[in-house]
Amino acid sequence: MNKKRISAFYYLFLILCSLLTLLSGCAGDKDNQQSPVSNDSLKEHMIAVNKIMVDNESSRIAEFIKRHQWKMDSTRTGVHYWVYAKGNGTAPKRNDKIKINYKLFLLDGTSAYQSEKGKPLEFTLGRGENITGLEETLLLMHTGEKAWVIVPKYLGYGMTGDGKKIPGNSTLLYDVELVSVN
Repeated sequence: MNKKRISAFYYLFLILCSLLTLLSGCAGDKDNQQSPVSNDSLKEHMIAVNKIMVDNESSRIAEFIKRHQWKMDSTRTGVHYWVYAKGNGTAPKRNDKIKINYKLFLLDGTSAYQSEKGKPLEFTLGRGENITGLEETLLLMHTGEKAWVIVPKYLGYGMTGDGKKIPGNSTLLYDVELVSVN
């Protein structure tokens, strides 16, 4: 295992130990219990662990982009995107119904989902019908454009995944085309 993975496992272990300690302090008579860990201490620990996990994911994304020699832009929330085929159509707004063709991969290249050929995925932007990171990028595109989009886990399926093909804590890679805006 590399040092980053060992570090991530170590911090996940610390989180679990902290949570177990906190939960064990919750058992029994409420009048006679003393919390072994203060809420402020636990909060600070969780923030520190989260920062390390976000930094590790950011490093993996940066390495991926460098390896592929992509010139990607990024949003302030951490989504990276590269419009590799320009379009000249309409830019969508929130509450617009859009259609997209897409292929969704995990960052390691594993294929997860894709739209059916000739049947674009249709949904309304801004209503939570798709993951936040993808919707954020689609609002920056124009009809006819194609883009590669890297969505960090906290703007994708998070710690739990989708319960099917996307494991928890997965960074997502989309190849997406904005087909139409209504």
